[in-house]
Amino acid sequence: MDWQKLFAPWILERGRNYWDDGCVESLDWDGNTVTALVSGTEDYDVEIEMGRGGKIADTLLHHPTTRTLKYELLAFGEQYELLYQSIVQEGSFNRLRKFADILCRWSPEQVRDTYVRMLDGVMSRSTDRNMYREAIGCLRRVRQFPAGAEAEKQLADSWRVQFGRRKAMIDELCKAGY
Repeated sequence: MDWQKLFAPWILERGRNYWDDGCVESLDWDGNTVTALVSGTEDYDVEIEMGRGGKIADTLLHHPTTRTLKYELLAFGEQYELLYQSIVQEGSFNRLRKFADILCRWSPEQVRDTYVRMLDGVMSRSTDRNMYREAIGCLRRVRQFPAGAEAEKQLADSWRVQFGRRKAMIDELCKAGY
């Protein structure tokens, strides 16, 4: 089913613009119905019945143009394992950062380990002081996970050894207290 054919093109465009502009203030999914509060010209409620067997929901979750909505639906539907698997498959550290607190309800140790692994990859790809500073800022988040303080220290120590020739990175680690 091509869910986009269910809406006029101008409605789809307006909905995408509202989503991109952050006008969707709340989103909830009970498995059969998606409801949202949207702030447009005035605030209004939106409700989408997903139909029997969640066919529309399944289409939304797997359609490439609704990737962002997919993660929100999975989070609000408390589909934590599928949310986690989707984020890992995509390989998006920023998306993991966004949903880390929610995913910790499901498996905090697994989320911590994935966060650390992905953050290590971010630092490996970092090439300037601003990128180092941002990655080191994300490193502080590790301590909020179970056994995170030790994981945080190990990763910082690992970076010192692995990237010891990156003087700007070492400087940023020192400024941050590592």
